[in-house]
Amino acid sequence: MQFYPRNTVETYQMMVSDVFAQRLAVDDWTRRMLFPDKSHAKCFPERELGRAKFDIEWVDKELNYEQQVLLLLLR
Repeated sequence: MQFYPRNTVETYQMMVSDVFAQRLAVDDWTRRMLFPDKSHAKCFPERELGRAKFDIEWVDKELNYEQQVLLLLLR
């Protein structure tokens, strides 16, 4: 008697990872698309990020973070 695994999200994730592993092993195009080299892009000089602001007064505390940031940018 053989029991087959249930079709769960994990089962599909394992199947997809196997397919990608096979493609990456034999297909140069897939490897370049997923993991490009630095030579494939224009690199800008690295710089430090600004300090975080923690004393921001939000317009509406019920809004999620993205909406709050958008409201601050529109001011």
